[in-house]
Amino acid sequence: MHAVKIISCALLSVLFPSLSYASDGMPVVSSPENTTEESLQPQFGALPNSPQELPVVSSPEMNTEEPLELQPEVLPLASSVSTQAKDLQTEIPLSPLQEPPTKLHNLETANQLRKGAVQVEAGFLQVLPLDDSVSGTGLQTYNIDIDWGVTDDLQLGFTGDIYDDYVKCPVREQCGDFTSTTYGAKLKYRLINQNLWAVGVVGTAQLMNISASPGAFTNTSNTRLNTVTPVGALQFPITYKASPNLQLHFTPGVVLFPETVKGADFFGSFFNIGTGFSWQPSERVNLFANIQAPLGPGGNTFSSKDRSIYRKLLWAVGVDYAFNPRMAAEVYATNSFGTTPTTGLLAFIPDGDDLLLGIRFKHVIDFGQGYAANFGNRPQTELSRRDSTLLFDGFTLASPHTLPTGKFQARGGLGTNGSSSFALAYGLTNDAQLEINVDQFGGSDRLSGAEISGPGVKIGGAVKLRFLDQARGDLLSLSFKLAGISEAAFQGNALNGTIYAELPIAYQLSPQTSISINPKGAFFGKVSRTGIGIGINQALGNQLQFIAEYTPIFTDGTRDVWSTGLRFLPSSRWGIDIFAGNAIGQSGLGTVTAESGTNVGFSINWGI
Repeated sequence: MHAVKIISCALLSVLFPSLSYASDGMPVVSSPENTTEESLQPQFGALPNSPQELPVVSSPEMNTEEPLELQPEVLPLASSVSTQAKDLQTEIPLSPLQEPPTKLHNLETANQLRKGAVQVEAGFLQVLPLDDSVSGTGLQTYNIDIDWGVTDDLQLGFTGDIYDDYVKCPVREQCGDFTSTTYGAKLKYRLINQNLWAVGVVGTAQLMNISASPGAFTNTSNTRLNTVTPVGALQFPITYKASPNLQLHFTPGVVLFPETVKGADFFGSFFNIGTGFSWQPSERVNLFANIQAPLGPGGNTFSSKDRSIYRKLLWAVGVDYAFNPRMAAEVYATNSFGTTPTTGLLAFIPDGDDLLLGIRFKHVIDFGQGYAANFGNRPQTELSRRDSTLLFDGFTLASPHTLPTGKFQARGGLGTNGSSSFALAYGLTNDAQLEINVDQFGGSDRLSGAEISGPGVKIGGAVKLRFLDQARGDLLSLSFKLAGISEAAFQGNALNGTIYAELPIAYQLSPQTSISINPKGAFFGKVSRTGIGIGINQALGNQLQFIAEYTPIFTDGTRDVWSTGLRFLPSSRWGIDIFAGNAIGQSGLGTVTAESGTNVGFSINWGI
């Protein structure tokens, strides 16, 4: 009897492995002598290798329909498990821009990049207001940082900045010029990571290349100071996680500078305490503020009066805005000199009283992590032929649209009076575009130094960031473009530069008609040339567009800028422009500067 019961259970387990049997649920099997002829029919066939068939009698609960009744319960369970597993496989990881910040300008936090994450940052600091005694922009510090999460608790990075300008003393000749190029490696390790607290250690080793006029520091000799010296920093960031959106930070440390360099007094080493907060009110925005207090014995700036080294309290306040999980921009104000863990704790020289505006662009490189392309991870909108052609800039007005990720766009043109231009753009992400521009302005040899930064070739780089896109359902299309442009040839002992900013705005009245309103401005020395460009792009068919643009210039005595022409489009990926206007160029300062006559030109646009 027990043998029959065991064999029956074994057969059921083989045929229906999803069923389980408890002792109190075991089916009752009748003995052979009490069964009828009908009941002697085997329910599951003969046992293999058995000399005779062994009849098995089942209870009513064990009829052959029972497994069929259980299948609807089993299959949905398997389907549910399969769906959950699939969801886990397709879960989108958070990018570093969606997580708490690893640093707040010059204040390290105890937050870390996740394993495999790579983040690149580049930007500059600009003293405000601009110095009207120079023909260029002046007083800028440029920076770059690359960080890599080796593990969730170990982070390696490269950090560097460069300053190459005069020292802003009351009498410039007293201080002369100063150049510093600081670069090196940074190691960050998280020691403790709990629900409310995190503690880390950050070590930085750098080389600082220094070149300064005899009057920049208290130099015993009257010769120019040129040297390379090692510098470093050791910091211990502590982060308190007050809430999912608010963190408080406290970072003590020590900064290592030499006390003298080639006989000149230098900053020396000093202990430092920094504290601040970061608050993320939305998934796109992070606000921060911090202060840094140098404790000595060294100092972090020098006096413009007697060049003595002393200590100055540092401050910074700013905002991070993420355009998508892979691209963000940070705008901040501070009085610090640089951005690395060493130079970021120096006050702007001399005195540390100047206001600096900083802009830092952040890009997360996707090495197979599968970061979302946008917030909400919505599928990308497929561009129509018309939308693809609107990726091209106008003659003097930039398009608010940005190239798709990984795409290139080139433009080259010639005009009367010697104007020529070349531009190359690259889609870094769907909402961020990098550009390189080379221009020779038309008639620049006839323009004064008050109108342009120099008569030679201009070389510049630009970034365009998109905030709104009408094709994605926004009310209109809106972006921001920022360019730094330099003369290719020295003017005296300096390369004059220009800062150019534009806010392209476009609204499509219909599939054929798009209007633009672009506030814009170019700034160099004491010149601030601003205007609002107004334009229309009218499709006259799939292969022809009429473009007209007019920019009133607000500067007194400056001519307004206009241009008009036709764009022939053999395909959505390339077009030929024929235009007339009075602008001296097709990018940057050239689009807000007019000459007295009318020039004619052509250009070729090519989307790669």
